[in-house]
Amino acid sequence: MATRADLSARIDTLEAKINVRIDALEAKVSARIDALEAKVSSDIRDSESRSRARIDTLEVKVSGELTLLKWMLSLVVGGILALILKAFF
Repeated sequence: MATRADLSARIDTLEAKINVRIDALEAKVSARIDALEAKVSSDIRDSESRSRARIDTLEVKVSGELTLLKWMLSLVVGGILALILKAFF
C-alpha cells in the first residue's frame, strides 16, 4: 500500500508533467496566434491597398464626368445668354 509521502510524490510528479505539457501547449498556441496575426495583418494591408486603388480609379472617373458636366453647363448657359441677347438686341 502506498504511503502518504509516496502519493504526495506521485502527485508532485504528475503536476510537474502537466505543467510541462501546459507550457508546451501555451508556446504552440502563442506561435499559432502570432502566425495568424501576421496573416490577418497582411490580408488587411492587401485589402486596404486594393480598396485605395479602386477609390483612386473611381475618383478619376468622377472627376472626368464632373469636368464634362461643367463644360456642358457652360455651353447651355452660353446658348441661353446668346438667345437672350439676340432677343433684345
